Amino acid sequence: MRSLLCVFVLASLLTGCYPTIHTVKLSDGNQREMHPLLFVRGTETGTVFTVWTREGAEELDVSPHLFFRKGGLKNGSFSPLVSLGSIVDATEADLAVSGSNVYVAFSDGPNTQTAEAVLQVSNDTGATFARTVVSENHPARGTVVAAQANTVHVAWNSTTGVRYRRSLDAGATFADP
Repeated sequence: MRSLLCVFVLASLLTGCYPTIHTVKLSDGNQREMHPLLFVRGTETGTVFTVWTREGAEELDVSPHLFFRKGGLKNGSFSPLVSLGSIVDATEADLAVSGSNVYVAFSDGPNTQTAEAVLQVSNDTGATFARTVVSENHPARGTVVAAQANTVHVAWNSTTGVRYRRSLDAGATFADP
């Protein structure tokens, strides 16, 4: 319910009016879904990008999985559901959008001690994604992402402190600054 309220308040602020409330179901399952993130581009005719987690998305699987959809603010239609894979901690995903590039960052691995900072990169506004491991030999928790033009910044908590890497080519390669 909190997510729906956020979408209504956001729509009201962006359009300057208070539209009739209607709900769009973004997920396709009845499992426990949580931690939605939104990125909105534009106003009345803009685009909503959203990511959320679902516990045990696959049969006999107890690890949370990450999902993505995008949709139009004006018509409320959304793209097909895209699974971005498993995630160690369901509260640790982050989302950034710049131009036609969509970035979803999270920590992933068999456990929190060996998790890696992962970035799912889409260069076609979320139609397809490619997975990139950003943290090399550093356990990762709390991975975050920011993007402007083709520059992508990723930071995460490690057992040796906070780590940071950036990409100057829309997430194709990463280096220390």
